[in-house]
Amino acid sequence: SMPRVSTGSIRCLRKSRCVETLFNGGDTAWRNDGSILYTMRGDVVKAVRVDDPLQSTTIGSEEEGLKLTSIVLDDSNTRLTVAFTNGLMRELDVSGVAPRELRSWRSLHSAPILAMAYSPLSNLLATGSSDFAVLIWDMESHRLVAKLVGPSVVSALVFISSTEVAVGYMDGTARIFKRDEEEEDGGFTLIHDLKNHSSRVTTISVDPATGFIVLSSRDQTATVVDPMTGVKKNTVLLFEACESSVIVPDSRLFTVGEEGKIKEWNMQKSKQVKCELIANEPLESISYNSVRHELMVITATKNIVFLDGETMKVKREIVGMHDEIFSVALMGDKDEFLAVASNSPELKLYETATYNCKFVTGHTASVVSLSVPHWNPSLLASCAKDNAVIVWKLDAERHTLGVLAVCSGHTSAPSSISFSHTATAPFLLSTGYDTMLKLWPLKTLPAKPAESVEAAVHLACASTLKAHAKDATCVDVSPNDAVAVTGGMDKMAKLWAVDSGSMQLGIVGTLSGHKRGIWDARFSPQGDKVATSSGDAIVRVFSVSDRSMLATLEGHTSAVLKVLFVNNGNQLLSADSGGIMRVWDVKGGVEDLAQEAHEDKIWSVCSSRKEEMYVSAGSDGRIVVWEDATELLQKEEMEKQMKHAQEVQTLDNLMADGRYKDALKFALGLDRPYCALKVVIALGDAGELGAAILDLDKGELQVLMQFTTKWNTNTKTSHPAQLVLQSVLLQIAPETLLEMPGIGGILAELLPYTKRHYDRLNKARQDVSLLNYYWKHMRVAN
Repeated sequence: SMPRVSTGSIRCLRKSRCVETLFNGGDTAWRNDGSILYTMRGDVVKAVRVDDPLQSTTIGSEEEGLKLTSIVLDDSNTRLTVAFTNGLMRELDVSGVAPRELRSWRSLHSAPILAMAYSPLSNLLATGSSDFAVLIWDMESHRLVAKLVGPSVVSALVFISSTEVAVGYMDGTARIFKRDEEEEDGGFTLIHDLKNHSSRVTTISVDPATGFIVLSSRDQTATVVDPMTGVKKNTVLLFEACESSVIVPDSRLFTVGEEGKIKEWNMQKSKQVKCELIANEPLESISYNSVRHELMVITATKNIVFLDGETMKVKREIVGMHDEIFSVALMGDKDEFLAVASNSPELKLYETATYNCKFVTGHTASVVSLSVPHWNPSLLASCAKDNAVIVWKLDAERHTLGVLAVCSGHTSAPSSISFSHTATAPFLLSTGYDTMLKLWPLKTLPAKPAESVEAAVHLACASTLKAHAKDATCVDVSPNDAVAVTGGMDKMAKLWAVDSGSMQLGIVGTLSGHKRGIWDARFSPQGDKVATSSGDAIVRVFSVSDRSMLATLEGHTSAVLKVLFVNNGNQLLSADSGGIMRVWDVKGGVEDLAQEAHEDKIWSVCSSRKEEMYVSAGSDGRIVVWEDATELLQKEEMEKQMKHAQEVQTLDNLMADGRYKDALKFALGLDRPYCALKVVIALGDAGELGAAILDLDKGELQVLMQFTTKWNTNTKTSHPAQLVLQSVLLQIAPETLLEMPGIGGILAELLPYTKRHYDRLNKARQDVSLLNYYWKHMRVAN
């Protein structure tokens, strides 16, 4: 491990970046200029900046607890309408910087709204629901124009023109309704009942060139219909259940479905023109933006992919939701890339400057753990639930990873991997749910990546040992590559000898003490200590030489999943299943910092090469980048102290000059009760308190009254408090006092203590009278 650049302990971590869930299913609405994509995330709408997703904003509040069911943007892109599960609808103005609620109303549906559409002039809004009905609202007069009940749940909805609406249903039927323009408040009447499909109609699109509508369905066909006559003009055989379709200028039809491919069709000839594989998973939706000439595809795992409208080549990728993140690792000489293993077979590779993302395919099941060697930050090892370990090489220019080699031999999923620290005799260790520890020599690692995983070199395992009685969870190699440590669910951490000459493993001993399974074990940068973290919520530090326990760090309230030596081994960073990160002083065994980091389990924490940046990730699907802000905090504290000293000096100068009125105003402006108390005592002694109080404005008087309630609670400072109170009550009209914000609370606090002081003074008065009486009647003894 590289030594830490900044000196001193970590006392403060600040969040500098956060990659979070932007979309977890439902509708999306893309602005005409292509700059912003509105997405649904549970209770709120996210306004995602397509070119810089980190700058995305949130519309709505999660506190309300209202779940969204559908969103739609009008043609002018100024109004966004959202529908909630409880039947509430809201219209928002999104033309300005901050969204503004225009109005809200009840949907009048008896079930959730699943689809919405604005008319071409945006004066009508159609809402389709699972109650089989479509309601049409006049958005100018805010009245219900029509209720159109259909044969099944509404699945697709579009206005063909300002007076015609087409509705698709779950049972494969579709209907076209037309507005009666003769009548003043003309309703809509059914003009065509289309029975061209046998399964759910997923999309209805209007082809501007011909005026025809195109219906795509899960029955593996698309039909072209003339809305004037209701006659079917053509059927396109798609050979897959179509989830979504879009028409691009010049009558080009694009469809997506369960094969993960985007297909272009010639509708006249019913022929496939192009086909491009986008993802190894179903695709759920496709949209087109005419300004950018881009297609947008959303995958089943909520990844958002932007493609060139002509070539269908990927231009940008945004991760809608990471689901659960198991591991993160920084790559590149200057930590320019961040590799992320989440609950999917693809690796996500982010650029740390822009947080642009690329998906890397190779594994066939969820990736579990990542490791980057110190001797070459362009290499990455990943292990997954497909039982394989893959070694990758970074291609920084093309922002991707190439497969160098595959290690297959685990009979169950590997859980953790670790590279050797030096490149002299390089190797890779892996351990996992088959309880085995395996050593893979990397001498034969090729320099250039293979074309695919299938064509990659297979590395041979040189040594295998049964590491634990139960699942093995972690592995780490010492800085000199002579020792390795593993941890397991059998509550043990074990030390292993690594002979890098013969590439063989041997047992050294056991580190015991934990009451529950061990989640992580790490060596210190000097290699003399091992830290272990466990389900018993305790972090323990052991000596490598004699395997004795050096420290027990208690403070976590849930299982500690990750541990990491920082600050050149002087401190430990640990992360638990409650989302809390803690920093410990290893020598003193005390906690230096507790930081709320995530809303759920923290599965991974890694540091940059110079340790000025840390990255944490976990079950809440968020990646948080932390900066070591200790020096910044110290600087801020120094500045605070200097400012305080200057203020005290100014106050002292005013007092020395006898400018008590100014001194009082200054002390109240600083919001310092102690300074104000000094001034009040001086004013009382000088007999100028009344005049000074008359000189205060409303805000200053309120602050003085708040201070007075504090002083009044203490016997030592009650006298100046009573002086202020007397002065205020004698000089300031009750009407003025009643206008003061919070006066009720101030009086309620003043009364009981004032009564107590009054009683105390009364008793003192009696005592003094008694003392006088005795003194007068005393005779001087002989």
